[in-house]
Amino acid sequence: RDVAVTGVQTCALPISISEIQKKLEELATEPEEKAAMAKIAGARKDYIAVRGDVSKLKSGGDAAGAAALLQEKLMPALKRYLEAQQEFVKLQQLRSDGLRDAATAERMRTVWLVSAVMVTLVALMGVATHFLARSVLQPLEAVTGQAQRIGEGDLSQDIRADRSDEIGSLQRALATMQDSLNRMVGAV
Repeated sequence: RDVAVTGVQTCALPISISEIQKKLEELATEPEEKAAMAKIAGARKDYIAVRGDVSKLKSGGDAAGAAALLQEKLMPALKRYLEAQQEFVKLQQLRSDGLRDAATAERMRTVWLVSAVMVTLVALMGVATHFLARSVLQPLEAVTGQAQRIGEGDLSQDIRADRSDEIGSLQRALATMQDSLNRMVGAV
């Protein structure tokens, strides 16, 4: 029937256009979307009314009147209906582009934030490593200096073993060695 009236064949859908339009209207939240859906609804109503008029003329035997109405009113009404739908599609595309751009911007902010946190952590680890190395190297250099002076024959230094870690153990061993050498030299 539609092919004969409009030249466009419609197919049976599991859901009607009215139901689809109603669901889209329910989903429209922004004023622009609501206005676009109202425009589609108005254009569809006009199209259906003119289509009914064309169908009545044709079924009444006025094929020439139906053809004239089809060209003069139905085809422009169909064009307005399709244009209203395209405007809605463009509006949705713009919203989609805006959401995608916002998501991209948020993702980039997250990347920069994570990068800043990582740089901060690396800097803090560098500072902590510096202080840790210094806390080990300074006492080790002192013990090395004491051992060198003992090796050069200076057995009079005061070696304090006041630490309870490995360096303290090394200081105690060095002090014991110095005492043993002092006794040996004193005995000779």
